[in-house]
Order: sequence, then C-alpha cells, then structure tokens
Amino acid sequence: MITDVQEKAATHYYNNYCIMGDLNRSDLMEKFINTDFDCDWKPLNDFTPEQFALLLCGWYEVEEPFNVGDWVMHHACKRPEKAVRINDRNELESEYSLDRLSEFRHATPDEIAQEVERRKWAAFGRKVDEYKTGDIVRHKDFNRLLEVTDVNLSTAHITGDFADSEAVADKYWLTLVTPVEQRLDL
Repeated sequence: MITDVQEKAATHYYNNYCIMGDLNRSDLMEKFINTDFDCDWKPLNDFTPEQFALLLCGWYEVEEPFNVGDWVMHHACKRPEKAVRINDRNELESEYSLDRLSEFRHATPDEIAQEVERRKWAAFGRKVDEYKTGDIVRHKDFNRLLEVTDVNLSTAHITGDFADSEAVADKYWLTLVTPVEQRLDL
C-alpha cells in the first residue's frame, strides 16, 4: 500500500521522465537509485529500489488518504489513536505520535472497536470487562437492567430485582450501563 501523496509523486516523476522525457523504465530505475529527492518528489525517498520497481509496474494499491479525526495506527504503537493534524511536510500528528504519513496506516474496524471499549473502561479507571459489585449492567440476550452482586474471573453474579434472587452470567453477555462509582442511589 502507498499513500495518495506517494502515488502522486510517483505519477508525476514517471510522467515527467518517461512520457514527456526520453527515459525508459530501466533508466528511470537507475536515476531513482542515484537520486535523493526533494520538493514534489520527496515522498519517493520512502521506497526501496524493489518497491519502486513494483511501483513503476503499477503493482500497488493506493491507501485512502488520512483526514483529521481518522483512527490511525503508528507502526511503533500497539493501539489506535486519532489523527489530530496533518501538516504540509507530509507528517501526521496523532494523540501520541508525530511522524511521516508513511509511518501510519488506517486502523481496522476491530482495532477501533477494541480501543473505543478500552477508553470507555479507562474513563472509570478500569480494565475492559472489569466489573465491580454494584455496577448496573444489561444482559445482551434480554433487555433488562441488572445489578452486579459479585464478580469472578470470567463471570458475574447478577440480580434482576435488586433483592434476593441471583444468577451467574458470563461477562461476555454483559454491557456496562452505569459503573458503581457513578450511581446516585447508593
């Protein structure tokens, strides 16, 4: 995958030297190997000769351009971050990183969902699915509010009538509605 900026630079380079000029692809490769690009062609410096050869053959996919607000992954980070700014030096600033566009990729839907869930729980100072006694939850199978009365590794004891009856549910089936720290009725 290449960015749209890299694709524009490569197309401009190819058009300038092959279509309008008199260089063939072999000459273009030699020129590429012996040149440190600047200005409009600077994004070509990100390619190895092997990658540039594939680029000349059209064997690439253009990555969707980055926009402010996109969920992105920096190559050195383990979780997605939001793009905050894209500057005129082809650098992307995210919540935790500032680097060249080529060092980022778009986050996958699964990565985004996991990060959104992680941030939701982190707002309460908890790990994902870290239920506590007193939390109000909703069971995914039936639309009813339940209170957590006890918690184990993978299960939670819940009551549907906020009183005597109790059941055990796998945490997978529960969705946090109100953490105990935010309950006003206690």
